Amino acid sequence: MGAREEPMAMDGLPGFVAAVAAGRRALPRRLRDTSSRLGEVLEQVVGPLEAAQERTAQIESQWVEAVPSHVAAHCRIQGLDGGQLHVAVDSPVYAYELRMCSREVVGRLQRRCPRLGVRTMKVTVA
Repeated sequence: MGAREEPMAMDGLPGFVAAVAAGRRALPRRLRDTSSRLGEVLEQVVGPLEAAQERTAQIESQWVEAVPSHVAAHCRIQGLDGGQLHVAVDSPVYAYELRMCSREVVGRLQRRCPRLGVRTMKVTVA
């Protein structure tokens, strides 16, 4: 099979089986040769999701006190990624207002939730 050739079709699944087999061969041997129980796999997936949900809940508990009250009702925290807090706002007017006070809001969150590592805030209209 050349670099740009499509994998051969097998059993009505055009290229899928061949692509999976090729991908499995491309895995490092230590990953290829291990088998895991479903519970172990789910733990690896669910653990980080639970941690992210906990961080978001901590921020939400402090959000009302960190943000001007008339703006807080129009915001929804989407998550924290690499120190950047992602916030969706329902109106461009409130997005502008939140961006204008974002430095103060981040400072308040840093003082109230120092372990979370909030450094910046990204505001989007959604």
